[in-house]
Amino acid sequence: MYPAGIVLADNAQRRFVNSARPDAPVVDDGRSPEALAKRRQPVQHLRLAVARTLRSTADRVEPKRCAAATSV
Repeated sequence: MYPAGIVLADNAQRRFVNSARPDAPVVDDGRSPEALAKRRQPVQHLRLAVARTLRSTADRVEPKRCAAATSV
């Protein structure tokens, strides 16, 4: 690998790693907070429905043990 390639790869890796930091710069995309809230609402209902379904499926596949079985 050439030195220029090493420098470019290092810069790209630093940008990638630093983009996940909590203090990373935020770019405003111009949407209003009200528009974002309206968009999130249906997704929130779907997320809760999926979580409920997965929880009930998990309980059916692997039911909780009763207290008597765990004390033996």
